Amino acid sequence: MQLDNSALLKATGVGAAVVLVLTLLSQIPLLGLVFCCVLWLGYVGIGALYGVFARRGGAMFSAGPLALGGAIAAGLSGIVQGIISSIISLAFTSEAAVAEALAQLEAQGMEVPPEMLELYTGTGFGVASALFAICFSFFIAAILGAIGGAIYGATQRGAAAPPSY
Repeated sequence: MQLDNSALLKATGVGAAVVLVLTLLSQIPLLGLVFCCVLWLGYVGIGALYGVFARRGGAMFSAGPLALGGAIAAGLSGIVQGIISSIISLAFTSEAAVAEALAQLEAQGMEVPPEMLELYTGTGFGVASALFAICFSFFIAAILGAIGGAIYGATQRGAAAPPSY
């Protein structure tokens, strides 16, 4: 399969910038619910954006290569989301907040061992959760980007290429 590297770089760059802004906006209480959903739908848009840039470059692609390009572009943008979310989570999660959450679980009748506070506030847990967040964001974004690229490729079959700017 042949991918348009220029379109891939453009879609990844624009996608990473949009994901950065939406990830930061999703940290706002209440508004974060809306921006979180928009963020995940944005990955579908990044996949379709790869198709737009590839067609604008004059290439004629079917749904398969556009899905692959969309998956790569959105997956790389997903890595940005995972990194930003991990940094925010590590920066703003304090030992007192974790202790309060564990105390709430105990108040609801759950037995929480005292070692749990040490486990959740340790450096190893923070690094492990950051790596999990990055990997999860990458895979989900790649799947959604592939869907966006495939939908764009299927709907634009036989259509004239958009004008280049």
